[in-house]
Amino acid sequence: DAVLFGGTLEDVTQVREMNMNDNNDNNDNTDAVPPVLASDLILYPYQLYKLQMAGADAVTLVAGALTNKDFLYLTKIASSLRLQCIVSVTSEYQLRLLLSSKLSSDSS
Repeated sequence: DAVLFGGTLEDVTQVREMNMNDNNDNNDNTDAVPPVLASDLILYPYQLYKLQMAGADAVTLVAGALTNKDFLYLTKIASSLRLQCIVSVTSEYQLRLLLSSKLSSDSS
């Protein structure tokens, strides 16, 4: 997000390419390629698709910006795209709400 985080999709792509080039330059190929984390205020599924296509391995989901239903939906989409989610919480209340909704979704 250019406004909140000062970055663009092109930045994600450039970091991915640099990581791959650095790994290819290593002759013994023993180093793992570092994951690319894309920090954006993700509110819609299309953002996940765009970030995955740009080369992201992980995304940040801001718990306070999403309803429980939207959070669960976005994590399912991210999982289907093989994107890891890092969840940002700013209060114990958000954490409890998040954990209770996650646990209830696992049992269904």
